[in-house]
Amino acid sequence: MHPPERLPRPAGWSAPNKGRIVASLVFVVCLGLLAVGFGFVAAGGLWYSLVFAVMMFLTAAFGYVLQLGARHREANIVSRDDGPAVELRGSKLVFALLTGIVACLTLFFGMASADYLRAGPDVPAKQIRPPSAPRGGRALAKRHPPARLDVFLVPAVGRRHSRKGRDLPRRALRAGSRLGERALGAAAARAAVEGRQVAPDADDRDQLRDFAIDRALLFHFVQFYVDHPAARAELGTERGLRRARSGELR
Repeated sequence: MHPPERLPRPAGWSAPNKGRIVASLVFVVCLGLLAVGFGFVAAGGLWYSLVFAVMMFLTAAFGYVLQLGARHREANIVSRDDGPAVELRGSKLVFALLTGIVACLTLFFGMASADYLRAGPDVPAKQIRPPSAPRGGRALAKRHPPARLDVFLVPAVGRRHSRKGRDLPRRALRAGSRLGERALGAAAARAAVEGRQVAPDADDRDQLRDFAIDRALLFHFVQFYVDHPAARAELGTERGLRRARSGELR
């Protein structure tokens, strides 16, 4: 297979400031290193600092993969109720990093809960109203599981799933894993089936970022079918799959 074609940045999308991104990642890594140092000095804080440091390192890795990593183009054909569809899959690595970050948060709050319950009456913290931190672990595990976001594009994807609307990524992060369903569609996909142009504004760009796939590919892939309605029958076929994998959108 030919290497993926580099697609042009959509009009209105600002070029990423790599210097600022690198500086942000270095800052996050430094926070993790400083936390380790404080952990060896503060009494009883070593495990907290180690968990926090791991969470910072995972956050830095997450930012690197999303902002500076190689373009992610994984696609296949799946069967939906509407018929066959082209599936643009989210990154497995990004999903693993998100899972690790949530696990660290849950562990951090879990340790805080255990220490709070074990603290004796002479500990000043026992005289204070229980903080929200002990409830954080349960809330994260039950209400905010990380969801791997995939985009299914079928000729009529908006007919049954347009109700998710522009809040799709946020709702999927809250309920996707718990309900056992994968996110369907996107603002861009809904625009395609409604025959509208895909507005390259910041809100759409932020939504595409949540899918952890090649954002330019998703934008141009959908825009191609906006401009060529007759070609929508390709969605769910080998031809549509080749377009998604190669970026051949002509």
